[in-house]
Amino acid sequence: MFKKIDTDFIEDIIDRMTVEQKVGGLFVIDKYVTKIRIERAMVLLRENNFRTYEVAEMVGYSNAQYFSVSFKKYTGTSPHQFKDTKNKEE
Repeated sequence: MFKKIDTDFIEDIIDRMTVEQKVGGLFVIDKYVTKIRIERAMVLLRENNFRTYEVAEMVGYSNAQYFSVSFKKYTGTSPHQFKDTKNKEE
């Protein structure tokens, strides 16, 4: 299913990158990972009866408070508010 990544090739690319490219690239990757995590959390909160800390762990956050801050920053609402809105719509 997954192909083995040639680590020498990746290391060579990273070595050639400037500091700005490395930092910018990490920033883009971090934003993408956050997007994927929060969107998955939205599905879990919408479709299940999990607690916030459980969803945080499921999407890769070890700190539920940090998850809540990230969730609110991405969605404009807290996980609890998001879940309450979902429950009112039902």
